[in-house]
Amino acid sequence: MSGPPEILTEATGVAVAVDADGPLAGLILRGASGAGKSTIAAQLIVACPHRRTRLVGDDVVAVVRGPEGLDLAAPPDAPAGVRGRLEVRGFGPAPAAFAPRARLRLVADLRADAPRLPERAAFTHDGATAALLPLRADDPTAAAARIRLILRAIIAGQ
Repeated sequence: MSGPPEILTEATGVAVAVDADGPLAGLILRGASGAGKSTIAAQLIVACPHRRTRLVGDDVVAVVRGPEGLDLAAPPDAPAGVRGRLEVRGFGPAPAAFAPRARLRLVADLRADAPRLPERAAFTHDGATAALLPLRADDPTAAAARIRLILRAIIAGQ
């Protein structure tokens, strides 16, 4: 039996399409306010070449034990009016394509000092793990491209 969900604040969750028809890969972007979480999420969604990338949660996400490892999920107590809404700085919450859950593959800590070749690390919850990497977010378009490449490599077993 799995334990209770771990609720992460200052985190944005995205179900990323890395190919045309495979399962979506769960991504958590963590960082302080203004670090670029929502901007990178918007870039991943809007510029998805497969038009299948979806928002799971903005500012608050849940991590739960799923049948194949860890799952990223919308917080269980999130009001319906918050689901599928992404904060756009200078405007407020805007609608975005929504997915309630995805298998968690990567947790990216947004940091200005992210090393070029970081050591491998893991995010752990309820006895299961997902990859954990620091990521520079100074250019959201480049960060989104790196994330897609990293997720493809993780799914391929690298």
